[in-house]
Amino acid sequence: MFKRFSANYMALLFVLDTVLIQIALWLALRMRFSVPLGETILPQWANLYFIVPDIGLRLAVALIWAAGFMIFGVYTPRQIIHWHDEFQRILLAQTVAALSLAGMLYLINIDLSRLLYGYFYLIGLVMLVGYRILLRTWHRLRRTTSSSAASILVVGAGRVGVDLVTEFQRQRWPGIEFVGFLDDDPAKQKTRILDVPVLGPVERALKIIEEYQ
Repeated sequence: MFKRFSANYMALLFVLDTVLIQIALWLALRMRFSVPLGETILPQWANLYFIVPDIGLRLAVALIWAAGFMIFGVYTPRQIIHWHDEFQRILLAQTVAALSLAGMLYLINIDLSRLLYGYFYLIGLVMLVGYRILLRTWHRLRRTTSSSAASILVVGAGRVGVDLVTEFQRQRWPGIEFVGFLDDDPAKQKTRILDVPVLGPVERALKIIEEYQ
């Protein structure tokens, strides 16, 4: 099923990111009390040393991370086709969001444990990248068993059309079936490009769409 570019899929990523960031903050706080690094602090002493995340801070985290991820195109499909592009954007957005939160806390004179902050950054990054890797792997494993293929007719067998098909074939997106190309160049008629047939000129689009459903 072709979900990588659907609005529903991007909305799912947004919801998962929001939830996982909050979980990362909670885990970071737990680690600050349990991992033997830095000064020993028991949970009941926490308020004496730094602010413990409350609803206000959690809301600020949610807003800052949502804004950062949107600004850096984490939810823009055409910018995250390649896994390395998606990873780079997540890394950049995560870093800028973390620095923005640190700057905000400094300006309003709120002290947050540096170790807790470090844990939060690393846990969040691992979780955000990790589940996307799992999703990509799952999609690729399903590519041969998908029962709801999207039948694609590519208008134009020139460089743009060929690059489009090449990219999808290389990425092996599941649920994608290229029916053919439409192109007005007589030399390309009844040929195959990237093992995809050129079915006719653009003027036959409606007839070919009906014929191939």
